[in-house]
Amino acid sequence: MIKYLKAENLKCKRTFTKKIIILSPIVTLLIALLSPLWFEVNGYNFWYVIMLPGTITLISILVNQIEEKKLSYRGIYSLPVDLKKVWYGKVILISIYLLLSSMVLVIGIKELGNIFSLPLEISLTKGFIAIIIMSITSFWQIPFSLFLCTKFKFLGGILINFGLGTILNIMLVDSSIWWISPYSYTSRLMAAFLRIHPNGTPLEVGDLLTNPSVIPIGIGISLILAIGLIILTANWFQNQEAK
Repeated sequence: MIKYLKAENLKCKRTFTKKIIILSPIVTLLIALLSPLWFEVNGYNFWYVIMLPGTITLISILVNQIEEKKLSYRGIYSLPVDLKKVWYGKVILISIYLLLSSMVLVIGIKELGNIFSLPLEISLTKGFIAIIIMSITSFWQIPFSLFLCTKFKFLGGILINFGLGTILNIMLVDSSIWWISPYSYTSRLMAAFLRIHPNGTPLEVGDLLTNPSVIPIGIGISLILAIGLIILTANWFQNQEAK
């Protein structure tokens, strides 16, 4: 599996894909700085509501385009390789990129907050735990988005994973049936863990959205969903033939 991961990483060498790891959190930090008093809250909130799913979609599009430019996947389908492992390699690589990008965000929030003497209440440790939760609850989007981009090109990823996902997140995240929409998991769990309302405002102690019982539920469902989607999309990819 390691050699497949290395191969996928090599394909992204000298491409815009790796630049996104740094650019996405930088854009988030710059936007958050527009409201200094709410810098920390806005930094985290804008990241998991908009930038994280957007980055997943964008990286999936770029990873797919790398293959499209190389004989439209015929180069892979004709090789004596395990196509499931090729798919797993892509999913794992994107996961690593997103985790690194999230780490840049957390460190950036802490450093800029100290440099500009901005109010900070979330410790570095809590910030890193938060991005682990974000990563787990967003992991299922990676194979799903990669499938959409491979099957329906970039519009599939943008319109479905990012566009429809954003709408479903906004509609259901603060309702009692939030668990119906996987797109709302990250925002709902961050409301409980970071006490930030999905709309970006701080939550008071005792608010129903801060109930920590949703955290294990959201993590459990997300892991099951992610494993299921990885298996399904890997099987689909294995059955593809060169066109």
